[in-house]
Amino acid sequence: MKSIKVLGLAFVFLLLSSGLVTAASTVRTGETISIAADQSVAGDFYGFGNSVAISGSVDDDLLLMAGTVNL
Repeated sequence: MKSIKVLGLAFVFLLLSSGLVTAASTVRTGETISIAADQSVAGDFYGFGNSVAISGSVDDDLLLMAGTVNL
């Protein structure tokens, strides 16, 4: 009976703790991609295109694949 209580508590803990960790990613593709100076990206930003211009802020990681990149 004690092991069932422990398993039940572990299950409840996993359910409650799963909402604490969230990962936000933004992916943009196209010929020209930009983040304006007044824009902010919460989380990771992935940009794939011919020309990428970043003037705003990215809170986490930034991965760009482009022919021309302006930061």
